Amino acid sequence: HEVEKLFQLVELHGNQWSTIQDMLGRSAVDCRWKFEDAQKSYETGPWSSESVKLLLKSVRQLLQISKQEMDVREINEWTLWHDMKIPW
Repeated sequence: HEVEKLFQLVELHGNQWSTIQDMLGRSAVDCRWKFEDAQKSYETGPWSSESVKLLLKSVRQLLQISKQEMDVREINEWTLWHDMKIPW
């Protein structure tokens, strides 16, 4: 959970490591190193078709949508029709 918190803080504060260190109780250098190391494990670039399918499946499960083949547009329409929001 600490890495998730670190990413949230970097999103809010950018590379202001002295600010982030106070919120995590770690040194600024440790925060920067951990962030750089954790970033290496994330994929970048265009999404693969398998990654898109997995994401859509996860969203359908989260929203408890029974129809198995819905694209992004259909899921968006479904959430509007049912007055629901994806929680992120």
